[in-house]
Amino acid sequence: MTTIEVVRPRTSDVAAIRALVAPYAQRRILIAKDAVAYFESLSEFRIARDVVSGQVVGCGALHIMWEDLAEIRTLAVADGVCGHGVGGALVEALLQDARDVGVARVFCLTFEVDFFAGHGFVPIEGQAV
Repeated sequence: MTTIEVVRPRTSDVAAIRALVAPYAQRRILIAKDAVAYFESLSEFRIARDVVSGQVVGCGALHIMWEDLAEIRTLAVADGVCGHGVGGALVEALLQDARDVGVARVFCLTFEVDFFAGHGFVPIEGQAV
């Protein structure tokens, strides 16, 4: 199992974030963005870094929408570490970020309903966010 640390990214990590997101964007799971969009939103991101290799193996962002509402977005994990807790560690860090700034409600738009349910999320079909 990979040992990771979840940290704030540096500008030098943007290329790795884009590389993680690319396969998901190709499969239309995540939205493809230009590099400038990642630089502009870098402060929203957390990355999971392999402590041995230093490689970025996961990323996710918390986008604050309103005083009490935020969205977890751009959650991506490298193929080689899927199922090893990397995504979960990122979600927990992003939820802590939400608590730290006083955001009470967090949602995500996802195909991975079971994964997010495991972290306390519930489907809200037909409900206004």
